[in-house]
Amino acid sequence: MKYAFIQVHAHEHRVTCLCRVLQVSRSGFSAWQGRPDSVRAQRHRLLIERMRVLHQQTRQAYGARRMWWLLKRVGEPCGRHRVARLRRMAGIVA
Repeated sequence: MKYAFIQVHAHEHRVTCLCRVLQVSRSGFSAWQGRPDSVRAQRHRLLIERMRVLHQQTRQAYGARRMWWLLKRVGEPCGRHRVARLRRMAGIVA
């Protein structure tokens, strides 16, 4: 979270100053920038894309619970609460 804040505000202040204020190392921030997304973040991104496609196919009528059942039916392993959380994050609303 701190690294994302530094990345957003790097055009306003020096990165070294932001790192010092937030008490993180500059090398840690640099390593974070070059690091690929975690497996979980990649799965979340793919699941959100899948939900968007299904959302359009169902005429944007399905809520989180029905979307969860639909995902289970098409063979996408996920939990109901995860579907609800990712829908909120992605702004997918019935």
